[in-house]
Amino acid sequence: MIQKGEAGMKLLIGLDLGTTALKIALFDEKGTMLGVSTQEYPLNTPKVNFVEVEAQTYWTAFKNGLDDLKKTYAFQSDDEISLAVSAQGETLLCIDKNGRVLRPAIVWMDNRAEEEAMMLKEKFGDEMCYKVTGQVSFEPCWPASKILWLKRNEPEVFESTDKFLLVQRRIRGGKFSFAERGL
Repeated sequence: MIQKGEAGMKLLIGLDLGTTALKIALFDEKGTMLGVSTQEYPLNTPKVNFVEVEAQTYWTAFKNGLDDLKKTYAFQSDDEISLAVSAQGETLLCIDKNGRVLRPAIVWMDNRAEEEAMMLKEKFGDEMCYKVTGQVSFEPCWPASKILWLKRNEPEVFESTDKFLLVQRRIRGGKFSFAERGL
């Protein structure tokens, strides 16, 4: 049964971009859950220590989750909707100057950049790492290590990348957009 709220409802959509699933829930301003959806997606592991997801997967899961919410709640044109987003760790995207994703997302748990993490540690040291980032050491799962891996192993992707971004933060204009954080 589809619920219909009053005109001009204040609503909150909670979005969790998880490692293997996107969870989305709709709440009214009193905290009553009006709908929920989970959209699972696979991780691709083409080699040992490699973990990737096609970037479009996140957008498709978001749209499918919204469609599920619409099956339980009739949104009104004057509803005020806020969006709260949580996300998995540092899943890295390579974006060109036209906003296109250049390769599958490198998931936070990917450890392909072991050698690059050691190179960063040797060059900068753990003390510098801590002073700059608040993290105690360089790790292969961090974006800096993965970016160096891309430079060394996929130079054409590295050179074509305008922005290295993490999967999270906002959805805008019919396209998934991303915000950065972390090392």
